[in-house]
Amino acid sequence: MIRNIKRAIVDKGMKYRFVAKETGIPYKSFSAAMNGRRRITVEELVKISQVLEVPVEKLVEGVEE
Repeated sequence: MIRNIKRAIVDKGMKYRFVAKETGIPYKSFSAAMNGRRRITVEELVKISQVLEVPVEKLVEGVEE
């Protein structure tokens, strides 16, 4: 999932700081999530998908249960 989020951020030409600000997630928390040091909540995932304009399904594609 993190790989898909990172790819979408790069594809959209955005920066982590911008996505964090737009989602309301503190930058340190967002950065920690992107580096695998914390899990992303469902609510955060929905906000990230909205900012990136990418369906949640695309962000979780390939994730095992």
